[in-house]
Amino acid sequence: MNNEVEVYKKSDWLSKEEKSVIDRQFFPQGATIDDKRYCMQVAEAFGLNPILKQIYFIPRKTKVDDKWVEKTEPFTGRDSFLLIAHRTGLFNGLETTSELREVPFLNQGKWDIKKDLVAICKVYKKNCDLPFVAEVNYSEYVQKKSNGEVTKIWIDMPITMIKKVAESQALRKAFNITINSSDEIQNDIIEAKVSEEK
Repeated sequence: MNNEVEVYKKSDWLSKEEKSVIDRQFFPQGATIDDKRYCMQVAEAFGLNPILKQIYFIPRKTKVDDKWVEKTEPFTGRDSFLLIAHRTGLFNGLETTSELREVPFLNQGKWDIKKDLVAICKVYKKNCDLPFVAEVNYSEYVQKKSNGEVTKIWIDMPITMIKKVAESQALRKAFNITINSSDEIQNDIIEAKVSEEK
């Protein structure tokens, strides 16, 4: 029987042996052939290699025809967005800061103000006069477990993690990157598989 990753497309992007390894070791159990084909097509389009941990294939619940189903989707993070940006030849640096700031939030249907940690990232491109800017609030992106507790990495390194979210958003905006960002998703499965890589 042919391996499912190999049959989706004949290309020289990866060797047959590499595709076989990816098929056996880099997809979650139960991933469908359609999910595998989709994930590999996204990985190839952006030139990201799962073996080098440049992209992950993660199970995630999504709603299809009013029913929740588990789909395997491609995810990557800030470091891979930087890799894509560098490859364009247009990346001209980034600047990231964080600060405590008063921000609005909705409290029982009414707007209120609270202090929150905010990260601001500016990404510069050689062909643009102004930087691409992203601002993100800790309270909106902090990753939590299913029981509501904040994950260990977000407790130990809150500034580092919120800056990564800001950088991911700014890089995606600047270079039109459409892959899902693991830095932005609150998901136990992703946290377990990806956080140790950060």
